[in-house]
Amino acid sequence: MRKLLLVFLIFPLLAQASNWIFIGESSDNNKFFIDTQSIQKSGDSVNFWDRTNFSFRNKYGDLSNKANYTINCRTRESIIRVVMTYDDLNNNGKMTGSIPADPKENWQPIPPDSIFDAEMKFVCK
Repeated sequence: MRKLLLVFLIFPLLAQASNWIFIGESSDNNKFFIDTQSIQKSGDSVNFWDRTNFSFRNKYGDLSNKANYTINCRTRESIIRVVMTYDDLNNNGKMTGSIPADPKENWQPIPPDSIFDAEMKFVCK
């Protein structure tokens, strides 16, 4: 009985789904999404997960990736924390790679009128 109760208490925590919102499409038809459940704000910085569905397989056979970013909303710069690649759309199928950020990675400016600019405007609002 205790085990059954424990399952009912833990299951909702495990079942909490991500909430992917479509942000835009690039000129090469890649589609970009942000997980609104992952957005964490701290001062001028925002940390979040984004997902990209590729319009065709890349040279490694991947159809999507998921990446964790931090954006400084005041300076309009970003830094990537990790990228995970998948062999199917929407981060389904087999995870084909996980690339942690280079500790020497520098903050990068966010180009105006880019998909990443649209993501910044969404998470910084």
